[in-house]
Amino acid sequence: MDYRTPVLICAVLFCGASVTGASISGTVNGSDGNPIRAGRVVARAQSSMVRLPPNTSSSKIAEIGLDGSFSASGLAPGTYLICAQTQRTTWLNSCEWGGKGSVVVLSDSEPSATLSIVLTRGALVTVHVNDTGQHLSEEGKTPGVHLLVGVPTDALFFEQAWVVSQDSTTRTYQILVPFDRSLRIVVGSAILHLADVANRTLPRLGNTIPILTPLGQAAPTIVLNITGRG
Repeated sequence: MDYRTPVLICAVLFCGASVTGASISGTVNGSDGNPIRAGRVVARAQSSMVRLPPNTSSSKIAEIGLDGSFSASGLAPGTYLICAQTQRTTWLNSCEWGGKGSVVVLSDSEPSATLSIVLTRGALVTVHVNDTGQHLSEEGKTPGVHLLVGVPTDALFFEQAWVVSQDSTTRTYQILVPFDRSLRIVVGSAILHLADVANRTLPRLGNTIPILTPLGQAAPTIVLNITGRG
């Protein structure tokens, strides 16, 4: 009998605790002490060398419950970066600004971890765009007609602003940034001509607008004009 066969089968099937997968659970609260009632927690493996037993994954997205709790199961052993985020609220992503998120190590001997994540409030900066020529109505129809609005984060990720309202001649964006930070909002277009609130011409690309919102104060509103295209 070849006594190596069971060992080989065990290695291929990843015998042991990791067959059912590891898990991460915990709570997400705001800095005011109240639970975050909507959002998600992302667990992402920090190495491509994470071994994957059957029915496990190297990344998971867990929805945050109404009580602020979350649970991600079926993870492979390895090191994970944990990020909590909400959509279109005033709570900053735990990995994009300031802190670098939480790092968790899961193994066969320690297959579970519990976290308490605290999110910090940010300032909602408004970017109001006047478009009397209705050039933005061609966005998605005419190549190159697009307005880029966003800000680089601490995690070297470009966070795009979201559209909160629009009509035929105006569009309003918002973007969440930290308080008490000197930042630059990036605004640009390859085709559209831009001007500031005083109608001074702005560069099409590479244009940045400095902002700073002190804690406790309302975030600024940036007003831009689209004056033409081509």
